[in-house]
Amino acid sequence: MNVLELKELVAEGESERVEFKRSTGQRTEAAKSVCGMLNGLGGFVLFGVSDSGQIAGQQVAAKTMEDVAAVLRKIEPPAFPDMDTLSIKQRASVIVLSVSGGGGPYTYDGRPYPPRAMREALANALCHRDYIIPGGAVAVAMYDDHLEIVNPGDFHFGITPEKLTRPHESQPWNPIIANVFYRAGIIERWGAGTLNIIDWCAENANPTPTWREQAGSVYVTFLPAELPDTQKVAGEVEVHNGLESGVESGVESGVESGVESEMASRILSYLKDKPLSKSEIAKRLGKVKPTRYLNDLVARLLRSGQVEYTIPDKPNSRLQKYRLVRKGRTEVEGEDDC
Repeated sequence: MNVLELKELVAEGESERVEFKRSTGQRTEAAKSVCGMLNGLGGFVLFGVSDSGQIAGQQVAAKTMEDVAAVLRKIEPPAFPDMDTLSIKQRASVIVLSVSGGGGPYTYDGRPYPPRAMREALANALCHRDYIIPGGAVAVAMYDDHLEIVNPGDFHFGITPEKLTRPHESQPWNPIIANVFYRAGIIERWGAGTLNIIDWCAENANPTPTWREQAGSVYVTFLPAELPDTQKVAGEVEVHNGLESGVESGVESGVESGVESEMASRILSYLKDKPLSKSEIAKRLGKVKPTRYLNDLVARLLRSGQVEYTIPDKPNSRLQKYRLVRKGRTEVEGEDDC
């Protein structure tokens, strides 16, 4: 980016993809914005630009860049936005953070999944796995919107997913392995593993994990720590995020498979009559200004082809609005007919 491109970007104003920071004294808030952009469509964070769009710059030394890098290291999993400096006048520069989006889930100053719960779930999988099944193996699969630990075999001794969420008798399928784990301190207390997992998830702000049996294997599914913020918004409206049985698909699949999220449905219904800006949508949802979740959900609706920009050549324009396209209108009209 050069100075001319910087001025053009600033002239379009702040948006979900462009954020101004007066100085690196606001680097903590900037890192949170970077985290949101990583989970969304990406964007730019500019240090040395006031909220009103005045490009004042700031003094930039090696320590300044180190301080910014330090707060960015609190983003998990690690992310590395490009950091550039643009000299705008003597001893004053603008720091530009260029963020690539479309990844995630990322969290700032926190872990998307609690390590103790992950360790306990893996230990349980190894203790209860059916080693007779040829070619089987305990597997960990991390997706954009959830993490799964897969254990070959079935539930044994009358255990059901419901029983795992309350006190129950411990009967490991492989007692020798379980005893070794217990003596090594990997298992803390018999019969309390799944309850500990639930507690540790709650402490880390993760939703309660779920267990299910499918195709000869047991699955435990964890949702990342940021998802609780998306489950109740706008007057405690429940957002289902297209989750089948609460675990099998995330927000992305919910949007792509037909707007199963009630929040997405409401946004599409608001756009049925006329295009609206992000701020106008937020007000209809009872919010003072667009939230990070709203920004992310609108981005997903754009990617799914249900809405489009009214100013496609300038996605970050302060005059930008969003309108329904045929796919989105079909969804809304289909719901109206129900």
